Amino acid sequence: MPEYTPNAKGPAPARITPETTEPAPIPADQVKPEDIGKMAIEYRDGQPVIVVSGGKYIPETLTAVAASGSEAATYAVSTKPKTMTYLPYKY
Repeated sequence: MPEYTPNAKGPAPARITPETTEPAPIPADQVKPEDIGKMAIEYRDGQPVIVVSGGKYIPETLTAVAASGSEAATYAVSTKPKTMTYLPYKY
């Protein structure tokens, strides 16, 4: 007896729905503190990445602050990866 299905027509067709794949923002006042993910910076292959653990939500924007306390940059969250670039900032 053969080890294949003689009437097989290949894999089932994929069903793609037009629903959004982007996460919907939630106002900060509707998020409980225990639901906010803890973030840490790690370096992988020489590139910084933010690792999130626990929680259900992350902020939509992140602000980088220099050691002096002045704002160095603000980053917006995106679900689409982008090329990493570095910018100088003043301390």
